[in-house]
Amino acid sequence: MRGPTALVLALAGLVPAGATHADFIPDFFQSTEELFCQVCEAQMVERLRSPSSYERLECEHFDLEPMDEAAYATWRGVDTFDALDEMDRRIFSYGTSYIASIFLTYEAANGFGAQIRGVARCQARVWDESDAGDVGPYAMRVNGETNIDWMMGRVLDSLE
Repeated sequence: MRGPTALVLALAGLVPAGATHADFIPDFFQSTEELFCQVCEAQMVERLRSPSSYERLECEHFDLEPMDEAAYATWRGVDTFDALDEMDRRIFSYGTSYIASIFLTYEAANGFGAQIRGVARCQARVWDESDAGDVGPYAMRVNGETNIDWMMGRVLDSLE
Protein backbone atom coordinates (compact mmCIF):
# COMPACT_ATOMS: atom_id res chain seq x y z
CA MET A 1 0.00 0.00 0.00
CA ARG A 2 1.57 3.27 -1.09
CA GLY A 3 0.67 6.88 -1.64
CA PRO A 4 -2.00 8.97 0.03
CA THR A 5 -3.95 5.98 1.36
CA ALA A 6 -0.97 4.71 3.36
CA LEU A 7 -0.33 8.21 4.75
CA VAL A 8 -3.94 8.63 5.86
CA LEU A 9 -3.93 5.19 7.53
CA ALA A 10 -0.63 5.96 9.27
CA LEU A 11 -1.96 9.26 10.61
CA ALA A 12 -5.23 7.62 11.66
CA GLY A 13 -3.19 5.05 13.60
CA LEU A 14 -1.68 7.80 15.75
CA VAL A 15 -5.04 8.89 17.19
CA PRO A 16 -5.88 5.66 19.08
CA ALA A 17 -2.32 5.63 20.44
CA GLY A 18 -3.02 8.94 22.15
CA ALA A 19 -1.26 11.20 19.64
CA THR A 20 -3.85 13.90 19.20
CA HIS A 21 -1.77 17.10 19.33
CA ALA A 22 -1.03 18.97 16.12
CA ASP A 23 2.71 18.28 16.51
CA PHE A 24 2.10 14.83 15.06
CA ILE A 25 0.47 16.16 11.91
CA PRO A 26 2.84 17.08 9.07
CA ASP A 27 3.08 20.83 8.46
CA PHE A 28 1.52 20.63 5.01
CA PHE A 29 -1.73 19.34 6.57
CA GLN A 30 -1.91 22.16 9.10
CA SER A 31 -3.36 25.60 8.55
CA THR A 32 -1.26 28.75 8.64
CA GLU A 33 -3.19 29.70 11.77
CA GLU A 34 -2.25 26.43 13.53
CA LEU A 35 1.44 26.72 12.59
CA PHE A 36 1.51 30.32 13.85
CA CYS A 37 -0.21 29.22 17.05
CA GLN A 38 2.38 26.47 17.64
CA VAL A 39 5.23 29.00 17.55
CA CYS A 40 3.26 31.27 19.88
CA GLU A 41 2.60 28.36 22.20
CA ALA A 42 6.26 27.31 22.30
CA GLN A 43 7.31 30.85 23.26
CA MET A 44 4.55 31.11 25.87
CA VAL A 45 5.42 27.78 27.52
CA GLU A 46 9.06 28.88 27.94
CA ARG A 47 7.86 31.76 30.12
CA LEU A 48 5.77 29.70 32.52
CA ARG A 49 6.85 28.80 36.07
CA SER A 50 5.57 25.26 35.53
CA PRO A 51 5.77 24.43 31.80
CA SER A 52 4.73 20.81 32.35
CA SER A 53 1.35 22.00 33.69
CA TYR A 54 0.55 23.91 30.49
CA GLU A 55 -2.70 23.09 28.69
CA ARG A 56 -3.95 24.90 25.59
CA LEU A 57 -7.61 25.84 25.80
CA GLU A 58 -8.04 27.96 22.66
CA CYS A 59 -5.96 29.58 19.98
CA GLU A 60 -8.17 31.88 17.99
CA HIS A 61 -8.77 35.22 16.31
CA PHE A 62 -5.91 34.94 13.83
CA ASP A 63 -5.62 38.28 12.04
CA LEU A 64 -3.40 40.02 9.50
CA GLU A 65 -3.31 43.81 9.57
CA PRO A 66 -1.36 45.86 7.03
CA MET A 67 1.50 47.70 8.69
CA ASP A 68 1.56 51.42 7.99
CA GLU A 69 4.29 53.86 9.08
CA ALA A 70 2.74 54.50 12.49
CA ALA A 71 2.29 50.78 13.21
CA TYR A 72 5.86 50.07 12.12
CA ALA A 73 7.22 52.81 14.39
CA THR A 74 5.27 51.37 17.32
CA TRP A 75 6.50 47.88 16.42
CA ARG A 76 10.09 49.15 16.54
CA GLY A 77 9.48 50.90 19.87
CA VAL A 78 9.58 54.56 18.84
CA ASP A 79 6.93 57.28 18.87
CA THR A 80 7.02 58.35 15.22
CA PHE A 81 8.24 57.00 11.90
CA ASP A 82 10.66 59.95 11.65
CA ALA A 83 12.35 58.77 14.85
CA LEU A 84 13.49 55.57 13.09
CA ASP A 85 17.03 55.36 11.78
CA GLU A 86 17.76 55.16 8.06
CA MET A 87 18.08 51.35 8.06
CA ASP A 88 14.66 50.86 9.65
CA ARG A 89 13.04 53.24 7.16
CA ARG A 90 14.63 51.27 4.30
CA ILE A 91 13.43 47.97 5.70
CA PHE A 92 9.91 49.36 5.92
CA SER A 93 10.05 50.56 2.30
CA TYR A 94 10.85 47.07 0.90
CA GLY A 95 7.16 46.34 0.46
CA THR A 96 3.88 45.84 2.19
CA SER A 97 4.14 43.92 5.42
CA TYR A 98 1.59 42.83 7.96
CA ILE A 99 1.27 42.18 11.66
CA ALA A 100 -0.01 38.65 12.17
CA SER A 101 -1.63 38.13 15.56
CA ILE A 102 -3.47 35.46 17.49
CA PHE A 103 -4.83 35.01 21.02
CA LEU A 104 -3.83 31.93 23.02
CA THR A 105 -5.92 30.95 26.04
CA TYR A 106 -4.27 28.44 28.36
CA GLU A 107 -4.12 27.03 31.87
CA ALA A 108 -0.93 26.46 33.82
CA ALA A 109 0.19 26.28 37.42
CA ASN A 110 1.53 29.42 39.05
CA GLY A 111 4.42 29.52 41.52
CA PHE A 112 2.17 28.14 44.28
CA GLY A 113 0.87 25.23 42.18
CA ALA A 114 -2.62 26.66 41.61
CA GLN A 115 -4.01 26.28 38.08
CA ILE A 116 -4.45 29.74 36.57
CA ARG A 117 -6.07 30.64 33.26
CA GLY A 118 -4.16 33.09 31.11
CA VAL A 119 -4.44 34.77 27.72
CA ALA A 120 -1.46 35.68 25.59
CA ARG A 121 -1.44 37.82 22.47
CA CYS A 122 1.19 36.74 19.99
CA GLN A 123 2.33 38.90 17.09
CA ALA A 124 4.90 38.75 14.34
CA ARG A 125 5.76 40.88 11.33
CA VAL A 126 5.20 38.97 8.08
CA TRP A 127 5.21 39.78 4.36
CA ASP A 128 2.01 37.88 3.57
CA GLU A 129 -0.31 35.26 5.06
CA SER A 130 1.82 32.31 3.94
CA ASP A 131 4.78 33.76 5.89
CA ALA A 132 2.74 33.53 9.09
CA GLY A 133 3.08 29.74 8.98
CA ASP A 134 6.87 30.01 8.78
CA VAL A 135 7.49 32.49 11.60
CA GLY A 136 10.50 31.60 13.67
CA PRO A 137 10.59 31.90 17.45
CA TYR A 138 12.97 34.87 17.23
CA ALA A 139 10.29 36.90 15.40
CA MET A 140 7.37 36.12 17.72
CA ARG A 141 6.28 38.64 20.34
CA VAL A 142 4.23 37.40 23.26
CA ASN A 143 2.32 40.17 25.01
CA GLY A 144 4.54 42.70 23.24
CA GLU A 145 7.88 41.15 24.18
CA THR A 146 10.28 39.04 22.15
CA ASN A 147 11.91 36.17 24.00
CA ILE A 148 15.12 38.21 24.30
CA ASP A 149 13.17 41.15 25.82
CA TRP A 150 11.51 38.78 28.27
CA MET A 151 14.80 37.10 29.28
CA MET A 152 16.54 40.46 29.75
CA GLY A 153 13.66 41.58 31.97
CA ARG A 154 14.05 38.44 34.09
CA VAL A 155 17.78 39.08 34.46
CA LEU A 156 17.21 42.71 35.45
CA ASP A 157 14.51 41.67 37.95
CA SER A 158 16.90 39.19 39.57
CA LEU A 159 19.50 41.94 40.05
CA GLU A 160 17.13 44.12 42.08
